[in-house]
Amino acid sequence: MITLANALREHIALQEFIWIDHSSRMEAVQGVTSDVVLWTLSACPHLRKKVTIMSEHASAGAMNNLLQLQSTTELRIRPNTEQWLAVVDEIRCGCYRVVSLSLIVAHQAARSEATEAVKAVASASRLDCNLKHLILKTQSGLTDESGVALAEALTVNTTLRIVIVSASAQQANLSAQSYETFA
Repeated sequence: MITLANALREHIALQEFIWIDHSSRMEAVQGVTSDVVLWTLSACPHLRKKVTIMSEHASAGAMNNLLQLQSTTELRIRPNTEQWLAVVDEIRCGCYRVVSLSLIVAHQAARSEATEAVKAVASASRLDCNLKHLILKTQSGLTDESGVALAEALTVNTTLRIVIVSASAQQANLSAQSYETFA
C-alpha cells in the first residue's frame, strides 16, 4: 500500500480518485488497510476534481484527513458510524478545506442510525463557515426529527449554497411539523 500511496502522490496528472474497500474485518485486522493511501491523498495537490472513498475499515483519523483535500475537490465518502462522528467533529471545528461534501449513510444502517447521522451533520453545519455544497444520502429514509434538524441548521447557516438530501422514496415521509420548519 505504501508503494501505491507514493505513486498517487507523484502522479500529477491524476485528478480523480475512487477507493472502494470490500475487504472483510479479518483482512483489515491482518493489515489490508486503506489508511496509508487515504493519508496520502490530502498531500496530492493535483486531486482537484473528485475523491470518492467507501471504506468501513479506514480509521476515523484517515477519514478526517480527507477533509484537508483542496477546496476545489468534491469529496464523497460513505463512513461507518465512528468515521461519521469524527468527520462531523471536524466540520463543527471548521478544521478542513473542502467546500463540497457528500456523505452517504451505509446501506445496512438502521433508520435510527441514519437519523442520528443526519442530525449530527445538521448540528455541525449550523456553525460552519466553509461548506458550500452538502449532499446527504440515506437508504433508511428521512425522519421528522432529522428533517427538523436540517431545517433549523439552514436557518442559521449562511454559507451553504447547495443542499441535496437523497432518501429512500418508500420511507421518506415527513410530517407537517417538518414541512412547516422548512417553510
